[in-house]
Amino acid sequence: HHVRLASDSRLSSQWKAVLEATDNLEKLFVGIDVKPSVLHGDLWSGNIACSGGEPVIFDPATYYGHHEAEWGMSWCASLGPKFWEGYRALIPKDAGFDERSVLYELYHKLNHYNLFGGGYYYDSLGLMGELARSGDSRDLRPFRCRTADTPDGLAQTATSKSRWKAQGSQGN
Repeated sequence: HHVRLASDSRLSSQWKAVLEATDNLEKLFVGIDVKPSVLHGDLWSGNIACSGGEPVIFDPATYYGHHEAEWGMSWCASLGPKFWEGYRALIPKDAGFDERSVLYELYHKLNHYNLFGGGYYYDSLGLMGELARSGDSRDLRPFRCRTADTPDGLAQTATSKSRWKAQGSQGN
């Protein structure tokens, strides 16, 4: 959707390369069990705070999706190492997360490009290039998707002392 909305031939061409290299994104989900989870949908540093010493999140754009999609905005969420340590203690990192995190970040970067323009264009092209390269090296096997699972809650490990850090796919 965001590629079409951008109406840019270079983005469209690069997106086609991603789809070809990843067999229409299927290679990114090899061997994982995708369970729908309730996602905040707009989890960035402006929507995270502390109240009474406890972490709080607000201003959601809630939807059901793959739990990993929540971290597509981690590049501007100020989630430090303690957060990821607590989160990964509850939900271990699945194989292929690093590649999928690029896809989920790309979604938000394309959205930001369509809203604000600027450097998000080149960020999007770079992420597409990364996806195309990673897709060329993954074997294709079907993934499973369950639709009746109860979503997991988030660990209360966020901290107001986290510094801004562009996470990309690091630490996730």
